[in-house]
Amino acid sequence: TIPLQTEVEDVYLKDDCFYVNFSLALKEKHPGGSSGELLTIYSIVNTLLINFPSQSRVQILIQDKPVETLAGHIDIRNPLGKRLDIVKEP
Repeated sequence: TIPLQTEVEDVYLKDDCFYVNFSLALKEKHPGGSSGELLTIYSIVNTLLINFPSQSRVQILIQDKPVETLAGHIDIRNPLGKRLDIVKEP
């Protein structure tokens, strides 16, 4: 659900939050839809927070700035926590 053209431009930590800065392609090339947007956002958030349990939030940035949404459905202006309810158990 992450467009192929998307680049991670920067990742840094501040307090208990990852800041992940993506290229504009994450927003402009996103296929859309509420389910697709949810999966894109939480594939990023859950991957980081499950693998780095000492951190509790992820802020998604596009070209160094927070954006309202990726595709019009989910507010990502503020840092997000894990959503394990959307993870399929093996």
